[in-house]
Amino acid sequence: MNIGIDIDGVMFDTESFLRCYGDFFDMEIGGRGVVDDKACRIQKRFDWSDSQIKDFMHKYAIEIQKNSPIMPGVVEVLKALKEMGHRLIVISARGSILDEELPIAYECLKKLNIEFDEVCLNSLDKLPVCKEQKIDVMIDDADTNIISLSEAGIKCLYFRSVVGKDVINDNVVDVTNWAEVLRYFK
Repeated sequence: MNIGIDIDGVMFDTESFLRCYGDFFDMEIGGRGVVDDKACRIQKRFDWSDSQIKDFMHKYAIEIQKNSPIMPGVVEVLKALKEMGHRLIVISARGSILDEELPIAYECLKKLNIEFDEVCLNSLDKLPVCKEQKIDVMIDDADTNIISLSEAGIKCLYFRSVVGKDVINDNVVDVTNWAEVLRYFK
């Protein structure tokens, strides 16, 4: 089976850092605060312009990506999935805003000590990449990705955190940790 796996909010716990530093940045720029508390993407959460999200990325996101901890259980589960014969393909939006995100993504993945079959970065729209990689199951935390992928017939494990809209589709299974991911494949 070909399994697609997102980086941020799935393999690395970047989301709590993004929410916190997003609030700091929003106060710095005189923003309105959170306008959509269920929005997965930080730009939509605060309704920032494209230049504001770029400023945020330059100021905070690179450090957040460098320093976010590995999610509990991810290494053990990814190793188990490899042992079960699955192909592991990283599909992430990293690099879609700043080029500096790309080497950091590879550094982060190296920390996991997992041999991934493919690494596809700069994938803001994950549907074409999932089709190209023949993804059977995608593990992601962004409701927008889960909606488009599940509507296209791709099974999704929706890695839920405190944000994200409910997605009701027969192709979607909610998971909240990596043990639940492993249970799905067993």
